[in-house]
Amino acid sequence: MANDPKLVWMNFINALEKIPKITESHARELEKIRAKIPVFKSVAATSWRKEDELKELKRQIIELDRNIALSLKKEDNSEVRQEVSTIKATPSMVDKSSTVRIKI
Repeated sequence: MANDPKLVWMNFINALEKIPKITESHARELEKIRAKIPVFKSVAATSWRKEDELKELKRQIIELDRNIALSLKKEDNSEVRQEVSTIKATPSMVDKSSTVRIKI
């Protein structure tokens, strides 16, 4: 801080004199922003242009995922059937005293 009371007083007065200019500056900036509010609201309210395309792509992904899962399940089942048919084709491997049951 300054040691001279007159210098302190002048700094305080200068700061007070700047307040109206600063408030006017902020008021002008606020008016510009308020003028843009309807534009911002309309942008926020509209839907995304590619929203429908995104929904369609998501639907296609789900369908492809389902098809892949079904094809993998069919392949697994066919592999199990091939193994079962191999076991049935070689009855000498199975002891007649034990019974093997496989459900598909």
